[in-house]
Amino acid sequence: HLDLARALNGSQNPAEALQELNVALSKASHNKADVYVEMAKAHSALNQIPLAVSAYDQALAAEPGRIELIERKAQLLRSKGQLVEAEQAFLAYLE
Repeated sequence: HLDLARALNGSQNPAEALQELNVALSKASHNKADVYVEMAKAHSALNQIPLAVSAYDQALAAEPGRIELIERKAQLLRSKGQLVEAEQAFLAYLE
C-alpha cells in the first residue's frame, strides 16, 4: 500500500494516495514514519496544511531522529507564508 501511495502521490492523485496510506497505517509491515511522510505530502498537495503539519509531527513522533522531517515541515510552513511557525518548528528541534 505504501508503494502504491507513493506512486499515486507522484502522479498527482493525493486523495487516492491518502486512502492507500490509511490502509498502510493499519498494517504493521510498514514503517509508520514513512507512511506519515507520504500523508504529509498528499495533504500538502491538497492544500490541507494543518493536516500536513500534523502528519509531519506524527512522523517525527515515530522517528524523532529524522532531521529531514523537521526541515520538510519548516519548508512547508515557510512556503505557505507561515514564517513564525516555520522558525518555531526548527527551533523546537534544536532544544
